[in-house]
Amino acid sequence: MSKKSFLRVKKRTMSFLLVALMVFSLLPVNTVFASEYTYEKVSVKAGSVTADSEELPAQGGDGGAGYAFDNNLGTQWHTKYTAPDADDKTMPHWISWELSEPTTIGKIDYVGKPGANGVGNGVFKAIDIYVSEDANTAPNGSGSGWSKVYTNNNITYSPDRGTETKREASFVFDSPVEAAKVLIVVRESYSVDDDPDGINTFANATELITYKATLVEPEPEPEPEPVVPDGYQGLIEIADNGIRQEGSTLYVTLEHQINRLNSPIDGTSWSYDGDKTLTFTSVPESGAFFGNFSVFDQDGRLTQHNIYREADGTWRVVVEYRSGVTYQDAVPSFYYGDGSADKQLVLDGSEEYTIYTSTGKPTIKAVGKHLESLQYYTIDVSGPTMTVY
Repeated sequence: MSKKSFLRVKKRTMSFLLVALMVFSLLPVNTVFASEYTYEKVSVKAGSVTADSEELPAQGGDGGAGYAFDNNLGTQWHTKYTAPDADDKTMPHWISWELSEPTTIGKIDYVGKPGANGVGNGVFKAIDIYVSEDANTAPNGSGSGWSKVYTNNNITYSPDRGTETKREASFVFDSPVEAAKVLIVVRESYSVDDDPDGINTFANATELITYKATLVEPEPEPEPEPVVPDGYQGLIEIADNGIRQEGSTLYVTLEHQINRLNSPIDGTSWSYDGDKTLTFTSVPESGAFFGNFSVFDQDGRLTQHNIYREADGTWRVVVEYRSGVTYQDAVPSFYYGDGSADKQLVLDGSEEYTIYTSTGKPTIKAVGKHLESLQYYTIDVSGPTMTVY
């Protein structure tokens, strides 16, 4: 089958009512974003909420443990203060609930009762949060049999006094945990100093909201935009002395990094080290050899590179070019050899040349890196006729 070498160049070419409004954003089932996780409200299994003490029957908005999960800022779980037993006035207090299904959770939001006394008797001050993957684990005030996932010894609110005090807090775990059931143990609560029931006596929760935590996968790194080196005006050429062969492996070093590969030398496999060196394998180890390969420069434009190895093993750059770039004014020179002496032909792209040699097949070598005013050229070396068009 005939062998053809193609040399191509294109032309240039965001009172109680106020507090309710302030905390309302805690209630919807919205996704809240953090730096590493997204948090989404988790539903609670109906009838699963229990507490060590409850104001039952309900008094006004104060009542049973279920009030902490009714999406109503006018009701709250409150430990018993009407004819309480001694245990009802003794810390710690606890409240527990089962999730609708086992979930990886990472945060709990708390809304406490805004008290008319300016503090809100029973608003959480020091707590421990526990979880269990077993929905049958019995709650208790010590956390025995549970896994502690969060501790806060001084929950603060701003301002710390006044009927319009914002009673909101977010309890974010260090790491999300798998949970089927949750337990909050209240070790200390806020109260007024002259309370007849004594200080640190009650606990309350207007709302408790549990959140599923989902790890935010990092966005893939965008591919860097091609960076044009200072002084770069087009073609990234093969570096001086940038061609080296070891056995059948050929290394070609360029002056700058390229964007990506396009096509290798015929009959070879190739790779790019991401810096400046291309590696070709299965290159003949001896004899005259012509190679043509193409890459995309850093601005994404196609570049052709033609190299040639003399019979004595010396490599040279024959010609390098790319489309749509203005080069220095120069006329390419094509050489042929007939076995005895080299003769030069200067081609302008319009002539047809017929070359007869004693061997019936001429050797074609192109010399000159800068091309001017050329479109497409095909050099056919399959036989004794060379046609340029």
